[in-house]
Amino acid sequence: MKTLKKIAVLALMLFTTDAFAADMAGLIAQAPEQAMTFKREGDKLFRMGDTEGAIASYQKAVASDTKLSAAWFNLAIARYTKRDLEGTREALEQVIRADADDAESHYNLGCLLLYAGDMDKARAHFDKASHCAQVEPIVSEQLTRATTYLNFLETCSPSQRREILRLLQDGLEPIGSN
Repeated sequence: MKTLKKIAVLALMLFTTDAFAADMAGLIAQAPEQAMTFKREGDKLFRMGDTEGAIASYQKAVASDTKLSAAWFNLAIARYTKRDLEGTREALEQVIRADADDAESHYNLGCLLLYAGDMDKARAHFDKASHCAQVEPIVSEQLTRATTYLNFLETCSPSQRREILRLLQDGLEPIGSN
């Protein structure tokens, strides 16, 4: 979307015809609508079990509208399904950039950071999730369990903590979809 806007601005500066300006404005206005179309396509593919196709559609959606947090979130879920934890983390960070009050994304990012052994950052995201304006009851319950687990890990020795986190990583469960 940013690239399209830059091209449009440059083109408007170079070619100042009214018809051209109207065409460019129309293209820019279509981007959010096109992004939702790609997101819905990704949702359909994901439900059908085509995770790779879903990832490609979600990537097109976020390329069309970088602020479409639902597409970023679903991209995170699809990447998580493929065990692409780095890609999952990046997508969740984009959700939070687009919507800093997304409690579920803070929670899920906190879980990924916990799995990676970064307990301080995990706690920070759990805290942010608990302070978001709209925390759904299920997320609130999950936050309570995650914080309790994090508190337990902090009482363990470093070697015990590493082993527990290794076992946790081996048994990752899927996260939910919007």
